[in-house]
Amino acid sequence: MKKYDDPSSGCDFALSEEQIKQLLEEQHETIKKEMRAATGNEKKLKLLEHNYNVIIQKIAYLQRSCKEKEELLKKTSEDLERIRGNMPDNQLIEADEKLKKGIIETAEHVFDAVISRGDSTSTIALAAFRSGTLAEDRVDYEKALRQYKKAAVLEEENPKYLVAAGRMACILAEYQMAQDWFEKLLKIRKAEKEGNTNLAFAFNNLACLYHTQGCYKEAEPLYKRCLSIFEQSQGKDQPEIASTLTNLAKIYVHKGHYKKAEQLYQQVLSIYTKFLGEDHLKIVSVLNNLATLFYRHQRRYDEAEPLFKRCLEITENALGGHHPCILTTLHRLMWLYYFQGRYKKN
Repeated sequence: MKKYDDPSSGCDFALSEEQIKQLLEEQHETIKKEMRAATGNEKKLKLLEHNYNVIIQKIAYLQRSCKEKEELLKKTSEDLERIRGNMPDNQLIEADEKLKKGIIETAEHVFDAVISRGDSTSTIALAAFRSGTLAEDRVDYEKALRQYKKAAVLEEENPKYLVAAGRMACILAEYQMAQDWFEKLLKIRKAEKEGNTNLAFAFNNLACLYHTQGCYKEAEPLYKRCLSIFEQSQGKDQPEIASTLTNLAKIYVHKGHYKKAEQLYQQVLSIYTKFLGEDHLKIVSVLNNLATLFYRHQRRYDEAEPLFKRCLEITENALGGHHPCILTTLHRLMWLYYFQGRYKKN
């Protein structure tokens, strides 16, 4: 669950969308080289494939990526000021100047140095957390987890650090570690005012962890608890609950409750259409899910085909006809034709 960015304006932290795109494409090429070098190492390849997909998504949603990059650069600059006194001023100034050009490595090195020489636990925890966010931005998830873990251990009552550590542990399949962080977070949120959205997010985090492991029985009630809390405090059909609704729908598909799954997918489609517009790329994932439910599980081929074609139309209009994101829909459309026996179309 996360708030969706207002689709307006671009970066103003000395970086244009084109510069952001160039940085992402450089990361994309680096990961491709690493994937070729990792042939035969299944564990490494699995992580690199995840990283590759992350970069593809960032390029696809360039405007959102630009806003996220701008926010990261601003927060990093603010944190450089917070650690003043722990490092020489000239190093802090140099790191800040590099940030204005989109270069984060210098700041990352500064925060790494503070971890070993910081003057207080809170300063060291802050440096570890910020170093983790910068490592994550470079898609170096193993370092990000190490740093987030340091921050969470030093300040175990800090929800921000617990979320970061738990989320990254989940990405790296360190599920027991992730569960420990998320359960600790849930305990903190339960002690707060009942019905707050932070408690809903805490239930959602734990549900996603169980879902990732295929523990659907454990995940389902947590998703429902999350939705109940959020709907009571914020009302139904809010963008923040779209991902939770989608995940709950996927559990219903797994259990064979196709009507319930369809209702939730339609609800998500209504939310995205209302808040983002009918041509937004978020619509594509919902239509793909709905069409896949129709053809793969219910043999509703005639209803699935126009949904897949609508996905292609939205994606091609937004990203061009040769973008990698189109391949997912084309692959599913190919299987639809195959199941129908329309081999020439296939």
